[in-house]
Order: sequence, then structure tokens, then C-alpha cells
Amino acid sequence: MQEGANIIRLGEDLARAMEAIVAELPVGIDVTQIANQPQIVEHSVSEFVEAFVEALAIVLLVSFLSPSPWCSRSCLRPCTRPASTFTASPSAR
Repeated sequence: MQEGANIIRLGEDLARAMEAIVAELPVGIDVTQIANQPQIVEHSVSEFVEAFVEALAIVLLVSFLSPSPWCSRSCLRPCTRPASTFTASPSAR
């Protein structure tokens, strides 16, 4: 097979060609397909995409549920500083 060719398209073209060839064969001659590489490739790609999406979902879920590495434990607690520390300084007034 040529580099960069699409095995799925090749399989479809081959199936159409085989239908035409089988229609012209004499009675009593049968053609049997032994292997279907395009179907195997399509199945493998589907499994890869499914595994990739599952892994991506797990990574995103874990990253959203775990605390950020740059956030200290104080980020997870409510603020307990006195209200006076939030007022403007006298020089800012």
C-alpha cells in the first residue's frame, strides 16, 4: 500500500470491485474473503479513540477535583482575618 493512502477507502473500493467480479464469474465458482484488514484497522482506531476519550475524561476529572499545586491549604479554608485588615489604610483615604 502506498504511503499516506487510506486503508478504509481501499476496503470500500475493493468491496465494490469484488461485487462486479463475482457477478461475472461462472456458476459454481465462489469467492471467499479470508481477511478484512480495513475492518480491523477501523475497529482498532475506534478502540483507540474510546480509550483516549476515557483517559482524557479521567485526567480532567482528577485535575478539577484535586486542589491546585500552587494553592496552599489556606485556600481551602474560609477567610478568618479580622475585618479591620480589609479596610483602606489612612493614607489611601
